[in-house]
Amino acid sequence: MSDKAMTPMSSADLVQGDISALAEEWMERWLKELDVRQTTKRAYRQAVIRFLEWTRGAGASTAVEFKEALQAEGLAAHTVGVYLTGLRRFCAWCVERGLLPYNPVENVKAPEKPRGHLRDAPTDDELRRVLAQVDRSTLAGMRNFAMLSLMYRCGLRTVEVVRADVDDVRPKDGEVVLWVQGKGRADKDEFVVLTGETYNAVMDYLTARQAQPGEPLFVGEGNRNRGRLTTRSVRRMVNRYFKAAGVWRPGLSAHSLRHYAATAALKAGAHPLQVQQMMRHRRFETTQAYIHDLGRIANAAERFVPQLGSA
Repeated sequence: MSDKAMTPMSSADLVQGDISALAEEWMERWLKELDVRQTTKRAYRQAVIRFLEWTRGAGASTAVEFKEALQAEGLAAHTVGVYLTGLRRFCAWCVERGLLPYNPVENVKAPEKPRGHLRDAPTDDELRRVLAQVDRSTLAGMRNFAMLSLMYRCGLRTVEVVRADVDDVRPKDGEVVLWVQGKGRADKDEFVVLTGETYNAVMDYLTARQAQPGEPLFVGEGNRNRGRLTTRSVRRMVNRYFKAAGVWRPGLSAHSLRHYAATAALKAGAHPLQVQQMMRHRRFETTQAYIHDLGRIANAAERFVPQLGSA
């Protein structure tokens, strides 16, 4: 079907929910033309579908109300921002083809992202208790300890852990590094340095497993699944150890281990630029959020306010 064969629709129709399957057909055509990762396409598709379903049910008149509804659901600012970006790009595509007279989402602002971090980080003592729960006499325990070490000492995300392969562990400039396919990356073009405990944990596990080149770095140990792990299974593993150690609380998750890595490095005197490289942050402002969190506690102005109600 050519663009000329598409039936134009007013922006009021789009926003108010007078939608047929035609809009979803447009969406699929738009997604095919987008030069973005498949994960991004899935997020954009979800955004448009949710908007269309919401307008049908709510009969709402503005995209601003859609944003407010997403926020009312408790979605993170980042997620709401992704939804709005997808919807905005879809409407822009429709405008370019004369299917909409203007983009109703063009001036809708994304929610402001928090300056600090919503997720907590474990303390040194809590992390020691977590690691003590791992039975390193078993192959599964050796694997889990190696994964935990990569997350809390090198700042790996769960997706980076499961994407890693045996071949990604290689020497570089006198050290052993793990090449990482970072968030939003198509290639493994970044690395973390494996030192001390982390190097030993990874190598002990690979040796015990008799891992071969070309295999995933971490695999399942059950009878039914010895393939690559999933991010879900890694998150479950971390939460299981948090609970076994008695340290789990709201805000503590597998990603908290990544926060621990950045915070611990800064506390120990690492330069912020070194931490940015370890964490593989594209923008230095992201690393600065950790500095802000640390400084806010260490230099709390609340301590200077007189305690006038004390006896």
